[in-house]
Amino acid sequence: MDSIGERIISFRKSSGLTQANVASALGMNRSTYARREPLGDFPAEKIKIMATLFGVTTDEILHGKMNLSPIDQNPRRLSDSE
Repeated sequence: MDSIGERIISFRKSSGLTQANVASALGMNRSTYARREPLGDFPAEKIKIMATLFGVTTDEILHGKMNLSPIDQNPRRLSDSE
């Protein structure tokens, strides 16, 4: 499984953005961003900005793409089991 930092790098590159582009949007200098990026060491408000920049959700950055199982196709109501 990949780390938060690896996902951030991947999303940034897929979006065609440089570290300098993202650092500027986050209000930090590029060297600080470059040091934090591989670690995924950003506060929640910065993660939200990155999600918007990359066109992904904060959950995708923090947890990766979720493979959610489909909802039970035949749900029973509580009254059906009584």
